[in-house]
Amino acid sequence: MVATGGMTKEKTKAYCRKCRHEQLFVMRKMHHGLHFFFSLVTLGLWLVSWLALYVGLRLNPWSCQQCGDVNPIFPDKPDAPPRGEGQ
Repeated sequence: MVATGGMTKEKTKAYCRKCRHEQLFVMRKMHHGLHFFFSLVTLGLWLVSWLALYVGLRLNPWSCQQCGDVNPIFPDKPDAPPRGEGQ
């Protein structure tokens, strides 16, 4: 895991529908303590941004590092394409 700008990134390989082959996907996780601090300093104004970021990360936690697609197919899923397809 790598920490950058108030978020932690976890990486894994998965099939990307846009790239049509296996790519590195990044899962971003939020550091809530930093956002709580910003909310205190801005007298609550940061809460809107914090909520928007939180909802966005909950809906699309994974993104392809190559093309930015947010819909990976993990190898353990039944709809995953056979290995080697698209390469």
